[in-house]
Amino acid sequence: MDLEGIIKHILCLRDDLTREDIIEMIREKIDDSHGLLTYEAAARLVASELGVTVPSSKSTRKMTIKSLVSGLNDVTVTGRILHVFPTQSFNRSDGTTGLIKRLLIADRSGIIKVIIWNHKVREFESRDIEPNMIVRFSHGYIREGLHGDIELNIGENGEIDVLERREVDHEIPSIDNLLERIESVERRKRRVNVAGLIEELSQRFSFKRNDGSEGAVKRTSIRDYTGRINVVFWDNKADEAEGLERGGCLRIINAKVKDSISGGVELHIDNESHFEVIDSLSGLDFLLALPMRIRYVKDRSGTISLLARVIAIGTPREFKGRKGKTGTLLSLLIGDESGSIKLNLWGDRVAIKDKLKIGDVILVRDATISRRHKETTLNLNSRGSIDVNPALIRYLGGPSYIERTERISAIKEGEYVSIQGRLTSNPIIKEVTSRSGEKVKVAILEVSDGTGKVKVELWREKVNLAEGLSVNDSIRIRNVYAKLDSQNQLVLVSNTFTSLKKHMDR
Repeated sequence: MDLEGIIKHILCLRDDLTREDIIEMIREKIDDSHGLLTYEAAARLVASELGVTVPSSKSTRKMTIKSLVSGLNDVTVTGRILHVFPTQSFNRSDGTTGLIKRLLIADRSGIIKVIIWNHKVREFESRDIEPNMIVRFSHGYIREGLHGDIELNIGENGEIDVLERREVDHEIPSIDNLLERIESVERRKRRVNVAGLIEELSQRFSFKRNDGSEGAVKRTSIRDYTGRINVVFWDNKADEAEGLERGGCLRIINAKVKDSISGGVELHIDNESHFEVIDSLSGLDFLLALPMRIRYVKDRSGTISLLARVIAIGTPREFKGRKGKTGTLLSLLIGDESGSIKLNLWGDRVAIKDKLKIGDVILVRDATISRRHKETTLNLNSRGSIDVNPALIRYLGGPSYIERTERISAIKEGEYVSIQGRLTSNPIIKEVTSRSGEKVKVAILEVSDGTGKVKVELWREKVNLAEGLSVNDSIRIRNVYAKLDSQNQLVLVSNTFTSLKKHMDR
C-alpha cells in the first residue's frame, strides 16, 4: 500500500481525524527522525500509533533483489550481509525514542539496503548477525529511500532468520564475487563494489559548507590489473580513512559513482558506503597487475609494473636536462628470481634513497622501458610510483632473488652478472676518448674460471678497483654488465653498482 493508500485507510477507521491532521502527523514523524524516514515509513508508524493496522497482501512473495520495486508489501528476500551500519536513535513526537538500523545485503541479482525498525533492531542485535552471514528477511515492504534507491523495510510484522550457510551458500555469491573490475565501472552504475591496491593517499582536508557546517574530504587512488580509479572519502569516512596505507588492499562496498572533473568517473565514499583493508587476497587475483617478471621486460615496450628486490644502490648524480635545467638521477639494480635490471629514478623520485637499503622489496608502478646501446633499462619519473616494502608482500611474499656467481661460459648478452675467477694477465690501464669526446681511464682485465675466459672493463672511478692486482690473483667481481664489443666479442663492463674483491688463496 502506497502513501495515499495508507492515508485513506486511516481516514476510513479514524473519522475523528482529517486528512490534514494525518499529513501533519506524518511530517512530524519525518522531522523527528531528522530525515531518516520516508513518507511511506512515517505513515505506517502513524497508523500503528493510532491503532490502525495497515493490511498487506495475503501471500508472502520471495523475490530477487533486482525484481523489487517500491510499493511491494509482505516481501521475502534472502541475501548475504555485506555490511551492518551502527544503530541510530530518533525522537518521536510523543517524547519516546525509536531505533533504526541499516545494513546492506546482496543476492545474485543485486544489492539492497535493509532498514530495520524499533524493537526489531534489538532482535537483530541479539542474533549476533555479522557480515558474510546469509539472512532471510520476511514480511518486509519496499519503499523508495531519500536518495531515490529502493529499500527493504522490516517493521513490527517482519521476521529475521539466519540461514545455515551450507544449505544456501551456493545460491548466494560470496562478497568477493560481488566485486567489479575497475575497468567496468561507469556512470550508469550508481553504486558499485570494487577492490584494489592503494596507490596514492592525500591529506585529510577540512572545509566549511554553505550552511556553516564543517566537512572533511580525503582522496586516494586504487588499482587492479584492469585500471586505476580515484576514490573520495567524505566527512566521517575521511576520518576512518586516516589509517590507510599505500600498498594495502582495499575493499569498497556500495561506493557512489560520480563524474570526475578530469573526465571519466571516480568513486565517492559516503555514509551509505563501507570500506575495509583486506588481510587476504584469496579469490582476488584480479586485483593485481601480477607484477611482471624481469626476464620478460626485454620483450615489452611502454610502461610496466613490477615487484623486485633491491640488489645495489648507486650514487646520486647531477644531470643537465632540456633548456639547461639540472636534476638528480639515482640508479638502482633490482632483481627477482628471473633476473636483474637497472632502474633509474629521476628528479623527485631520488628522495626515496633515504628509505632504501639493499634487500628491500619495492613495488614499481608505471615505469617506462627504454633501450640504449642494446641495454634495456627502466625509468621512473613523476608519472610513476615506487613503494618500499609495500603491504602487498604480506599477501604475495617478496621476490626470491638470490645472487649467484655465473659461470663465464654461461653468460649471455644483456645481463648483470657476478663472476669469480683468476686473472690471466696483469691489468692494463689506459686513457681513451669516449663518444662524447671526454678523456677517461679504463682498466682491462682478463678473467678465467675454468669454463671460459672473458674481458672485463673497469671505467672511470672503477679503475681504482684494479689497483694492486696482478696475474694469477683470484677475484670476485659483482654486478658487471655483459655486452658485445665492436668485434662482436662478449665483454663485461663496469657500472655504478660494480664492486671487486680479491680472494686470498688458502
